[in-house]
Amino acid sequence: MKKILFVLCLLTACLSVHSQISNDSLANELRATAVDRKNLEKYVNVLREVDPADTIAVSIIFDWINTNTEPDSLVDIKAAAHFTIGRMFTLRSLYAKASFHLTQAQALAEQYNFPLVLAQSLNALGSIYQSNWQYEIASDYFERSVNVSKENDYKQGVAKASY
Repeated sequence: MKKILFVLCLLTACLSVHSQISNDSLANELRATAVDRKNLEKYVNVLREVDPADTIAVSIIFDWINTNTEPDSLVDIKAAAHFTIGRMFTLRSLYAKASFHLTQAQALAEQYNFPLVLAQSLNALGSIYQSNWQYEIASDYFERSVNVSKENDYKQGVAKASY
């Protein structure tokens, strides 16, 4: 029995060290990456593929994107990153964190006129309210999402928000 516990402890320690090395490598990779639109878009896509349970990797990537998208010319990427991480938190039922990021995406989308991100953010926020049995508020978000989608000929957005 002691041998089994020892092996389990050893495996846990090895996995923890491997994860730390991997996250350190990711942080080093990002520090060495040129900050330009192409790389920022690439890492928004990488963020979409990261396991949401790997909160350290998610945080490293999001923080890098968020820090490097200050110029107005890159704010669309910042909005997309907020939307992406908001959806991640929604899928994990972490609604407070999801709402924060989705609201950030919504605000940026409204301010800088990114209708696709706006429609998606409104729809995701509607889903959160619906999950929390706040149907009237959810309905308002879905309706706003449908309106934005129709105004911008975003058929997929209309279909997603039509409940």
